[in-house]
Amino acid sequence: MIFRRTGVSVMVAAASSVVGSTAGEVADDVLATLVRAARAAGGTLYSERGLVSGRSAPCAGERRACAVGPHYRLELDGAERMPGASALRFAALALRAASEGEALRVKSARSDAQAGATLEITRAICSVPILDELLTLIAERCRELLACEVVGFALLEERAKTIVWRAMCGCRTETHKRVTYHPSDGVAGRAISTGGPIVVHDFLTDGGIDPREFPISFAEGLRSVVGVPLEIDKRPRGCLMIGYRSVHEFTSDEIDTLTSFSLQAAIAVENAQLYERVRREQARLESVVQSINEGLVLLDLEDRVIYVNRNACVLFRTNPLALTGATCDELVGRLAEHSTSPSDMRAKLAQLAASSAEFPAVDLEIAESPTLNLRLTHFYVYDAGGERLGRGYLCRDVTFEKQVDAMKTEVIAHVSHEIKTPLASIRGYASALLDGSRNRTRALEIDYLKMIDTESTRLDDLVCNLTDVSKLDAGVLFLERHEISPAYLLRSVVARWRKANPERRFRVVCDEHIAPVLIDRRRIAQVLDNVLSNAVKYSPVDSLISLALCERPDAVVFSIADRGAGIPRAQRERVFERFYRVQARRREGDGSGLGLFISRGIVVAHGGEVSLQSRIGEGTTVVFSLPKGPPLE
Repeated sequence: MIFRRTGVSVMVAAASSVVGSTAGEVADDVLATLVRAARAAGGTLYSERGLVSGRSAPCAGERRACAVGPHYRLELDGAERMPGASALRFAALALRAASEGEALRVKSARSDAQAGATLEITRAICSVPILDELLTLIAERCRELLACEVVGFALLEERAKTIVWRAMCGCRTETHKRVTYHPSDGVAGRAISTGGPIVVHDFLTDGGIDPREFPISFAEGLRSVVGVPLEIDKRPRGCLMIGYRSVHEFTSDEIDTLTSFSLQAAIAVENAQLYERVRREQARLESVVQSINEGLVLLDLEDRVIYVNRNACVLFRTNPLALTGATCDELVGRLAEHSTSPSDMRAKLAQLAASSAEFPAVDLEIAESPTLNLRLTHFYVYDAGGERLGRGYLCRDVTFEKQVDAMKTEVIAHVSHEIKTPLASIRGYASALLDGSRNRTRALEIDYLKMIDTESTRLDDLVCNLTDVSKLDAGVLFLERHEISPAYLLRSVVARWRKANPERRFRVVCDEHIAPVLIDRRRIAQVLDNVLSNAVKYSPVDSLISLALCERPDAVVFSIADRGAGIPRAQRERVFERFYRVQARRREGDGSGLGLFISRGIVVAHGGEVSLQSRIGEGTTVVFSLPKGPPLE
């Protein structure tokens, strides 16, 4: 007879838990009972280690009988001094007590181990946000408790409608990393789809099993497998699967243990998914707040800064660490340090905080070059129940808006002046012509009419320029493109200027063999007129104005150079701005300041480029290029 390989001390401890005595007492009681039974029956008692009591060898021809327990064997012969049946029954009762005590001890020990593992996992769920670490912990404790060889979790990917294996322990291959399951495939898929445990007692002997449906089990050489679904509120989350490489009979206690672990794993998965959703939403919100143009500063109920975004740090000329935790007074002080008027700023911010308006705002000036204008908007923060959580400031750079407002004012004033001048001339000469009380010669009347015509043309040009500006701003400047010879266009424009200004000298250098390009003839002529107008206005009468035309592999290039006073370096970048006129060259009636702005818009609309070079005392050269190829749509 083969003994079960369990130590005597294990049996004694189990018996101790049953009868309420010490391990030593139970060992003595059980062993003494067996020895008495052996002696009373005239038999021989054997243990796992050998002879315990009685003769070492039976007599020939004597009758034999035995009672078998987990650790002892009692053999009887014909010289029994006690009825054999009674001795066997007596010994069997002692052995059964020891066996049942062993079973209860094992069950109690497993319950204690499961309780300890459950407590450890519960603590981990509350403190470890990483799902793989939690699942690995559960898998390891499950493997230790059930002495299984392979443990793994199959998680359901709801978006992809597939099963992904995670936290696999005990695997000898990497099949689980390469296999993708449908939610109804394999042991895991069936457990998820049915909502109950799926048991395979033996892959080799159970009928109807296709190895292709269970690639992981067959790759790992598993014989017995059970899968328990992970569910929260009857919503499947995945499956906990364990396997043995030898045949194993799964007990109800083991299924209950797996069910307990699967519930904890489902909670871990649910918490991890919730944490991931919260993390993604927080990251998305953080990205939005960090990306807005306004600076954002949030203060708690104690008026301490708890959050600042990137733009707030830029506007306050500091970093988040320097502002976070600062008081509101320290925040105001930091702003006042950079203000053009610290006392006025402090007063404005105090009024802003005390205002009863819903979203009060105040404009502040920061001392920089140029001056930075900030608009601070104050607001309160409330939760869903209407309880106040704190307050905040939105900080917006309104420097450009201030500049636009100033420019609008300047434009209105400038346009009004530009329109008023020709209108006054037209009205004055028209009134003089209508006044019949004075005798005027026919020649004088013709001069008056010429002046009216000239001022009307000037007024029309101004209106056309304003219309072009509005079209450029709206991006709706329409071009009528045709194939035009650039050399012919340049010479025709210069011929017109020579006729209108016979006292001026123009020199043209161009390649007559340049192929026609696809351009708007009227608009490019307008560009040449605007540049030539400036050259004529701002250069001496006896100076030379040079025009040139050449070509590059991809473009034709026009250049117009005068010998005027030149443009200061600080103003060269601004000459293409609308209504801008060089300060040193301003004089009454010298134009609206729109010519170069419109010219650049026309060239850019053609896909070309404009540049300007100037030297004080030597003159200015304007260069613009037009592409040879067709425009990109």
